[in-house]
Amino acid sequence: MPVLSPARAAIWGAILAAPAALFLGANLLNEAGFPALYNWIDPWIGRTGVWRFIGLGSPLVLLGGIGLALLLNALAITRLSTSSEATVDRGIRQDARRFTCTLTVEPHLPNIALLVTSGLILASLLAYVAVENYALIRTHAGN
Repeated sequence: MPVLSPARAAIWGAILAAPAALFLGANLLNEAGFPALYNWIDPWIGRTGVWRFIGLGSPLVLLGGIGLALLLNALAITRLSTSSEATVDRGIRQDARRFTCTLTVEPHLPNIALLVTSGLILASLLAYVAVENYALIRTHAGN
């Protein structure tokens, strides 16, 4: 029996993924010429004033929330099991010198949607970090 039901995992996943989705959406809209959402969240992620602590913690909140959303939803819809004829220890069966197990995925649409969306958001954030760091290194190298 899972610790968290698929429905609850989807709710918690959406809550945990919301800051990253908001950040990514605001940046995309800002680049497209619609800065209203970005201007609203900018004080929360800025590096000055009262919100400095929040700004320093934003990478942890964004990446940590997405990571937890992915983990919760993946664990909610997957099961590790074996056949009943083998000695079972947490879903792993040992036959001679091999370990055998079966991974079962119960497709619940909200969890699958959150996994796909969170994965795309995570990939976008990591690509952004890579591009920004490349630009920063290139700027300081003088090229």
